Amino acid sequence: MSWAKLLGRNVTAEPPSKTELDNLRSIVSRSLRDAVATGLSADARFVMAYDAKKWKKGTGNFLYSR
Repeated sequence: MSWAKLLGRNVTAEPPSKTELDNLRSIVSRSLRDAVATGLSADARFVMAYDAKKWKKGTGNFLYSR
């Protein structure tokens, strides 16, 4: 179901809190650090860096989560 359809039901959009944004920033920072860790395959590095960038743009949906 799309976000637009959900908004038509009992779902409302709320602005993010500072805590939420701080948590997302920490995820981005951690993922970017992880992406340059030694011993990772090129594919894993790409996925981590790509996901971090998506979170930074606000469209994140991590493929790998902790």
